[in-house]
Amino acid sequence: MRISLGLCAMALLLIKAPTVAAQATDFATRCAAAGVVKCVNFDTDADFGHGAGGSQGAWGSRSGYIPRYGTSDYSRVTRDTMQAADGPSSLRFTIPSQTGSDVAGSWFTNFTDDLSYQVGEGQEVYIQWRQRFSPELLNTQYAAVGGGVANGWKLVDVSAGDKPTCSSSNANSMVCPTTCWDFEVVVQDTNQHNLPQMYANCAGPWGYVPMQGVTSNVTVQNAVKCLYPDYIDPPCVKFHANEWMTFQVHVKVGNWNQWNSTVQLWVARDGSPSQLVIDCSPTAANKCSNGTDGSANTGWFLDSSDTSYKIGKVWLVPYHTNKDPNQVTPTAYTWYDDLIISTAKIADPTPGLRPNPPTSVNAN
Repeated sequence: MRISLGLCAMALLLIKAPTVAAQATDFATRCAAAGVVKCVNFDTDADFGHGAGGSQGAWGSRSGYIPRYGTSDYSRVTRDTMQAADGPSSLRFTIPSQTGSDVAGSWFTNFTDDLSYQVGEGQEVYIQWRQRFSPELLNTQYAAVGGGVANGWKLVDVSAGDKPTCSSSNANSMVCPTTCWDFEVVVQDTNQHNLPQMYANCAGPWGYVPMQGVTSNVTVQNAVKCLYPDYIDPPCVKFHANEWMTFQVHVKVGNWNQWNSTVQLWVARDGSPSQLVIDCSPTAANKCSNGTDGSANTGWFLDSSDTSYKIGKVWLVPYHTNKDPNQVTPTAYTWYDDLIISTAKIADPTPGLRPNPPTSVNAN
């Protein structure tokens, strides 16, 4: 399904010539690095815009929050002033008991408010964010509708950017694309194994194909040879509760509808350097596999049925496909902070740097 979302989030916008960031820095310094086109620190109320409100939310704006489908419920996204990776606050999604797939709505932003940077053939984008998980989210086995285990919750969805005619009064999926676009790239806790995995494409001949490799068995994180079905940590890189982990996605489009694009994912525990865990690129040491033939040896396939659309938007969305709305579970939470979008690889956060506490909290 395509999820509708949208509204203006006042974000720090910095545009410079692209270069590769070389060393770990704090958020403000990373935002000032060459290549950065947008930063969102979730430190002001403006970052949580609701746009037109009602069930439409920010859909039609350049960024903001969209409530759960068909509702006007904005209670499940919060500016949390008691928890932050950096600065005075973060974005928190609440996942209550007895909720279906669209557990809390979505927050999104275009890469730039003026739509000046979107990614087509020969172009690339790096997206870094910090994310925190409550123990309840990682320890709960969410059931599927009809029995079994639900498909797993998403972290982010990188998808098509808005057209210039997208607005609050003209919010439709043709000009304000939603999450499930042809060439979407998704980070997900697939099948709830508590480790990030990826897939791409919501359409075309290779829709929803997981980005995996093959060594002695299927490797769900091919760059570290994380083996199905045991998922041993290490070498697998898993989620850890109650810490600010860092994630960075790199998407470089080779040619639409050919096996020559790059999709990569780095992950870091709080205070540790990032580690490349998924590498579906032409130069990957441990090649990806599409499960059918050797085409993925030369990169990943990104589907496009209309090349006038380009990659230009990122969604923060704990959507959980096929989740049983009747299952009683503990209330769970996930937090996002320090979103950076760049044309160049983004440095890791400074190891050991303590975030600024809220004014109501004493730091010891």
